[in-house]
Amino acid sequence: MTMKQLQTHTVAKATGMYSRHSEAAMLNLNNGDILMIWQRFENSPFGSNDYSPSTLVSSVSRDKGYTWEEPRVLVTPEPGDTNVYSPNLIRLKDGRILFLYMRYVHLAAGKPRVTAAGIRISEDEGKTFSPVRYVWERGSYSFSNSCARRLSSDRILIPAGLSDGVGRKENFIQQSLFSDDDGETWMFGSGCMRADKRGCMEPFVGELSDGRLLAVMRTQLGAVYKSYSFDDGNTWTTPVSSGLEAPESCPYLVNIPGSDQLLVIWNHAPYDPGFASHFGKRSPLTAAVTRDGDCFKLLGNLEEDPNRAFTNPAVLFLPDGECLVTYWTSPYNEKWRFRGPIDLKLARFYLE
Repeated sequence: MTMKQLQTHTVAKATGMYSRHSEAAMLNLNNGDILMIWQRFENSPFGSNDYSPSTLVSSVSRDKGYTWEEPRVLVTPEPGDTNVYSPNLIRLKDGRILFLYMRYVHLAAGKPRVTAAGIRISEDEGKTFSPVRYVWERGSYSFSNSCARRLSSDRILIPAGLSDGVGRKENFIQQSLFSDDDGETWMFGSGCMRADKRGCMEPFVGELSDGRLLAVMRTQLGAVYKSYSFDDGNTWTTPVSSGLEAPESCPYLVNIPGSDQLLVIWNHAPYDPGFASHFGKRSPLTAAVTRDGDCFKLLGNLEEDPNRAFTNPAVLFLPDGECLVTYWTSPYNEKWRFRGPIDLKLARFYLE
């Protein structure tokens, strides 16, 4: 398999009013349009970091993702919240659209996280959404954008993380949150994924041809780590290195439609514990494919500017097979930290 016709362009550029556009989810609509929901952060004393106030905004593309309509606000924080986060979109069996997202009731450096997970349903292809109902209203779990998966069993699965510490003692443990009745009720799996240092972060799941699930995840251990499930995500094997060297950054995994291969997007960069942030540069942003999580074939880089970070990818395959990848990008400053602003970009290519 090879990557062909690679193009990149900006979806939403940071401005004086909005310092960051990031963490998107996309869905194919029945008329051929594309729905995208992403995090839009307001300019604030926090700059473009994770503690800034944000809303979730939506936009529609009518030309396969080349241009996007003016975004509209879908979700705002509740009074007292820090911000809103992690949009997910999934098509229900009856054709409706499930929109899952997270509220950070409280998010601050060195403090325990407090979250809420909300669901809204659209019956008109994303034009309107129902009032929110909550999976939980006050908890400590968190999940990533665009991580919801429908398995071949029809189970909807979302990897959800829980930290058993704060600050430098933070260590993330991952479980499966799943629904077997198309999003009506939810429960957690009995098994956990654990690792050293900051633990297992931001996992994404794909389904192998033999029925196993494969999860890849961010760690501080020098590589993308992997874990397998033999029971539809209820339990997981002990995470180990996938062999893909990486800094501390978010990888992405998704099944390729009509294929027994899975696409992996990650920062294929040296692990450097002495680097100023996240154990190494978040550049380049690289694509590979795998059938089993053991062997990977490199396809090439989507972005490779060494002076910028490219991270938090999300993938949508169009009906004609074209692959769209969103991600955010920010320049590094002279101390090799993100200085902002943060733009939302999109790469597109075909796999042949």
